[in-house]
Amino acid sequence: MTYQEIVNNLKESKNFSFSRFGDGEFNAILGASPGQDPKQNCDRHRYFKDMGMRLYKVILSNPNYVMGMQNLAKRLRKDDSDFHTLINHVDNWVDSDVLHRASIKQGLSAMFDALRERNIILVANEQLSFIVDKIYTPVNFCDFQHIVISPRDCWLEYAEVKNRLLELIEKDDVILYAASMMTEVLIDDIYNIYGEKVTQIDVGSAFDPYCGIKSRSYHNNLKV
Repeated sequence: MTYQEIVNNLKESKNFSFSRFGDGEFNAILGASPGQDPKQNCDRHRYFKDMGMRLYKVILSNPNYVMGMQNLAKRLRKDDSDFHTLINHVDNWVDSDVLHRASIKQGLSAMFDALRERNIILVANEQLSFIVDKIYTPVNFCDFQHIVISPRDCWLEYAEVKNRLLELIEKDDVILYAASMMTEVLIDDIYNIYGEKVTQIDVGSAFDPYCGIKSRSYHNNLKV
């Protein structure tokens, strides 16, 4: 799953789901790796036990959709036998950082252009509401729904967010998630119900700098 494949699929209305597991997700499942906060991820979302169990079950199920893994997680756990046993349950891991790399190299304009023709559900905190203006123009305006979540510990809202998604989803919708570790559970839930009738993308923090939020160190070097 390359950035260009994501853009092409969006343009051609080829539905897919792209889930991304990073160090936070694996910390929630296995406990924090050495040197990392044992209680919360870098965005201060706590590692809830029931969330970790759900993430664990997602990996064990070896989903049919695209599963991305962060290189940082592999580096941090290169000597962790439990980690290697766990990830072997998934047949085909891909690079989870394709959006971040594209943002550094060329920006995400091509993705925003492709999204303008699609109906979108955004699951993200209120700060990302500015992305509506970034993706859409008055000339090209499709349907855009924003499910607003808390900037901290959004897992506590999991049931409510899932129910709201089920109320809103229509065929060929594009669901964009910036919902921390809850994202991977929601992608699995929705895929198990809708399969490839919708598109789901874990955008993580990739859209943050386009909304004036510098949540990662590499955001300081982007020409946005």
